[in-house]
Amino acid sequence: CLRAMAAIHRLPFLLALLPPSLHAQIQKAHSAASSMRPFATPRGGLQTLARGLRLRRRASSISAKAQPAEMSRIPGFTASPGRLGLRVHMNGVRGLSVSARVGTTGVKQDQDVTLASFRQKLEKEALDAYIIPTSDPHQSEYPPNCFARREFISGFTGSAGTAVITSSSACLWTDGRYFLQAADELPESWKLQKAGLPDTPKISDWLKDNLKDGQKVGIDPFVHTVSEVAELESTLKTKGIELVKITKNLVDDIWDEQPSVPTTP
Repeated sequence: CLRAMAAIHRLPFLLALLPPSLHAQIQKAHSAASSMRPFATPRGGLQTLARGLRLRRRASSISAKAQPAEMSRIPGFTASPGRLGLRVHMNGVRGLSVSARVGTTGVKQDQDVTLASFRQKLEKEALDAYIIPTSDPHQSEYPPNCFARREFISGFTGSAGTAVITSSSACLWTDGRYFLQAADELPESWKLQKAGLPDTPKISDWLKDNLKDGQKVGIDPFVHTVSEVAELESTLKTKGIELVKITKNLVDDIWDEQPSVPTTP
């Protein structure tokens, strides 16, 4: 993890985006990592020393986390509103992702603009609600960046969660691992639904209670399992709410800088 933080020290353009209060911490990490012996895997890639590290500040944060998935062959940068990322290939064994988020207020303002744009899309499609899960069409454990629609729309960067958007509400369901992170990253216009707690309704029940007879809920059928769709349809039809399957994902229509679909393993 020290090496992950030290990597930022070698990227002046990324370092320049961070507040001076964090520069000293990054310098210490760089010095400490420089004195460490390389810790190599049998295949030659660096192995991270811990599962992850996250430094939190009120107005900014840096995160570095190990991702046990194969990275692209060519190191590249990713971006979402208010966030820059560097992804490094580690000989196909493990990947290291380093990202920086600057100015929490600005990030959340960007997310509100994105939410407003998506609601205009819902109105155009004659939908009253839309469900955005974390999953991709392959139900991958670690979806590629091009399918990070839930993160793009909400700003929540955790690996598990489902967003539900209506004309007047925006909610994110996630489990106990991410309650604190989601509370920190979600804009005030979003409501955190703490999945697994007794007073937190299931998504289908929440939709049934908050929509009216004859209204429509949209989904991308390629990113939901058969059992999920069956449960949604069963619950919603008890109130006369229609589940509409739209093969074109609506988030993609407003995501101007959506990453390309990977062409390599």
